[in-house]
Amino acid sequence: RRVLFRSLLSIRESEIAAQALGVNTVRYKIIAFATSAFFAGIAGSLYAYEVHFISPESFVSAESTSVLAM
Repeated sequence: RRVLFRSLLSIRESEIAAQALGVNTVRYKIIAFATSAFFAGIAGSLYAYEVHFISPESFVSAESTSVLAM
């Protein structure tokens, strides 16, 4: 766990320096993307459960901004 955290911090600060230190940046970026997609999927399912109806018209720009701010 500590290695993952430190690797992600080093990538955030300087990707080139992290690569120079031997961090597999592609692997850790994929892990970060998959984790964020997992939590976004859970958030979307909870939103669908709460609203009971989802359609493209329900995501106008004001609504999208509100959800993004949450």
